[in-house]
Amino acid sequence: LTSQSGRARVTDSPSAKKHDDFGSQPLNLRAERTRVHLRPGDDDQAYAVSQIFTSGNVLLTQNSDDGKSRDLEMTGTTVSVVNSGAGDEVLHVEGQPAQIRRQQMVLEGGNITVDRGQNRSIVDGPGRLLLPVKNGLDGKRSPRPGRLEVRWQEQMDFDGQLARFFGQVQAHQQHDIMRCQEM
Repeated sequence: LTSQSGRARVTDSPSAKKHDDFGSQPLNLRAERTRVHLRPGDDDQAYAVSQIFTSGNVLLTQNSDDGKSRDLEMTGTTVSVVNSGAGDEVLHVEGQPAQIRRQQMVLEGGNITVDRGQNRSIVDGPGRLLLPVKNGLDGKRSPRPGRLEVRWQEQMDFDGQLARFFGQVQAHQQHDIMRCQEM
């Protein structure tokens, strides 16, 4: 899985299930150090990846299903992935800041955890979230789509339905600003 250049390409076997949220394209990984743990595979797979630990200028990317653009990009000082089975992966990214870009969404923070099995994302400590939106901060439809930027100082917790922000929260959209302790 690792070459001399520190690059790896992680692909699913033909028998592995595909997940809409991770697409069908392979993940491309670049890091100074990579350690991979394998476990016996399911069905006709000889082995499956159970854990990946990377450090040193980590870049993990995935192209869109049409192959024309980048759908996912993660950068950080360290990235670890624990794979408990199809759709049950926990990803941890650390950096100054660590960053996850998915289509038009950007999530930044020093310590990001994404639990696919629980459909949960947590950023411990200060962070920033950028999202494309159709409505303004007042909830009314905007004449043209914009971007919402939310910054916080303590934590962001997204449970798959609702994102909660803690500690000196600021939300910016075009010319509107909202400040609060929690949102």
